[in-house]
Amino acid sequence: MTIKTTFRTLFTVSALAMTAFAAGGTPATAETTLRLITGWPTTSFFHVPLQNFVEEVNKRGEGLVQIRIVGGPEVTPLSEQIGSLDLGVNDMWYGTISAFQQRVPEARALVLSDYTAAELRERGSFDLLRPFFDNIGLHYLGYFGSGYTFYVYLNKEPAQTADGDIDLTGMRVRAPFLWHPVMKHVNATPINVEVAELYEALSRGRVDGFGWLDIGLTDFSWQDHTNFRITPNFWQGDVSVLVGKEAWTKLEPEAQELLTEIAIEYELIAHDYMIGLQETETAALHDAGMQDIELQGEAAEAYLASATEALWDLVEESSGAKNRNNLEAAFTR
Repeated sequence: MTIKTTFRTLFTVSALAMTAFAAGGTPATAETTLRLITGWPTTSFFHVPLQNFVEEVNKRGEGLVQIRIVGGPEVTPLSEQIGSLDLGVNDMWYGTISAFQQRVPEARALVLSDYTAAELRERGSFDLLRPFFDNIGLHYLGYFGSGYTFYVYLNKEPAQTADGDIDLTGMRVRAPFLWHPVMKHVNATPINVEVAELYEALSRGRVDGFGWLDIGLTDFSWQDHTNFRITPNFWQGDVSVLVGKEAWTKLEPEAQELLTEIAIEYELIAHDYMIGLQETETAALHDAGMQDIELQGEAAEAYLASATEALWDLVEESSGAKNRNNLEAAFTR
């Protein structure tokens, strides 16, 4: 290459660069692709709201930001997924905050809330919660957990006390740690059973019931060995979308705004989706012969208090009375 040719090439490159600056002020921004790990396999009904959200981001974020779902527990075990954001292996996460609640005990406010996602947005409740995630290197993007709740299910009719409460003395109920105060209130014995083993445990009489969502039972055919559901229901979901703080700060402001905008839109869509699942599931359970045991008055209030007060106490123990009071005021009626 001659000196003259080299000079001509350099001049052309410089002219193109100056044209780019003149047209837009700055060079074009490169598209960013975020790697997202999820707490569920793609076959789960929980995956549907995520898939819809990601498709919308990728449509409206073309040239700016994209999301690639890398997989679920089959790729990275649930216990290691948040750590993969810390390490920068993945950039985003979708799942239940309960999976790592020890790191953000304040997030129990999501489970304890009786407001919908839309109501929480309107109240500014997420703005109060977000700093607790910031403190552990995570950006709280969206809440996809409203629209479903929790019940205690039994395979035999419970005894009821003179004051209208239920007494599950002698009954063994599959109940993780967060359910233990409820189990204590109704005198049940909580036991650990893996979800995949629960059908067999019910069919063979090793357990008499379980605590679970108001959706998903028929996916496992548990209604075959479940006859009663205790009301009132309580809690709601804590399904959330998180972004690693480093990945979030590297995004262009326009990309941050777009992700936030679409997350808010799809919080509403996720809520409606869960409501639809819940209505379909309840109809299927009742068609299968399930009966509701409806607690009333003070008995119902005491039952609900057993599900909520102990968890708020855990928030206070971990985060202090001031944070508990602020979160309780922001997330509950």
